[in-house]
Amino acid sequence: MKIAAVWVRGSSHAREKTMKIAIVGASGFVGKALIDELLSHSEHQLIAISRSKLKYESPRFEWRGCDLHNLLELERVLEGVEVAVYLIHSMLPGARLNQGSFSDFDLSLADNFGRTARLRGIKRVIYLSGLIPENCELSDHLKSRKEVEDVLRSYVPKVTCLRAGMI
Repeated sequence: MKIAAVWVRGSSHAREKTMKIAIVGASGFVGKALIDELLSHSEHQLIAISRSKLKYESPRFEWRGCDLHNLLELERVLEGVEVAVYLIHSMLPGARLNQGSFSDFDLSLADNFGRTARLRGIKRVIYLSGLIPENCELSDHLKSRKEVEDVLRSYVPKVTCLRAGMI
């Protein structure tokens, strides 16, 4: 979390002005930790996007509920966002969708998000990926992470992929 927070706090763009940053997948472990860090050490406006409601006592925090399968909801929650941190990893299907694999869901959600991010003019996405070694056979899990990276890059001008080990 500190790496992403330092990037957001320390980039030249971040020093120029206060940004509106969306944390997509904010209700997970990484999302909550990142929100805590950014609320404590930045002046940016934070928009937490998740299915589960989050509450923080800060005038710089806003929760926006969203099912990423719904493009109209995505358009609504990404309005005004300049930078997005994408933390979605669908290891298990949602209650409404139970056909397909986690990689199918990851790809579908990333495509929905990427299309909507482009529509809303989001300039940068930070994606928490996985360690992806070169020149070796990837597991289904890591293939999925790489596919999501590629999909996000196809829609958004600047994508930063943080390739982390297990968190």
